[in-house]
Amino acid sequence: MEIQLLKLSVNDTDLNRLASQTLVWPDAIRNVHFAVGPEGVRVTGVYQQFIGILFQMLWQLSVSEGKVIGRIERVRAGFISVGFFKEYLLKLIAARTNIAIRDGMLVFDVDGILADKGWPVRLNLSSIRCTLGSLILESRMPNFVNEPADQ
Repeated sequence: MEIQLLKLSVNDTDLNRLASQTLVWPDAIRNVHFAVGPEGVRVTGVYQQFIGILFQMLWQLSVSEGKVIGRIERVRAGFISVGFFKEYLLKLIAARTNIAIRDGMLVFDVDGILADKGWPVRLNLSSIRCTLGSLILESRMPNFVNEPADQ
């Protein structure tokens, strides 16, 4: 199967459900929640060691070569900026999933993730935008010409 032309809106609820089915967090990471806004995807949760420490990350998303690229823009633990943990967090996330790291960013091969779930689909992802409460993903096969519908 191959997507030729698609525009998909994924709201916060859908994103949280999909993430809980796809991403595997270390045991110390709990209560993870995703919220989409124009500035990117905000991820909040609790890092539980001796005490629970609230954390917050802001991710910038883009598409490159049909894959979703996630770059950490900001990381905070409580009220403290902990940007120096970015590389450590990327390694933690990638170690528990089949998500790759390239140039300090996570590379989500959505086609590969879907194939692992039994859906051999080529999405042809071309762009991703963040709006208030939803991600807008667009797929377009290279050189696709949108033909007018029969009337």
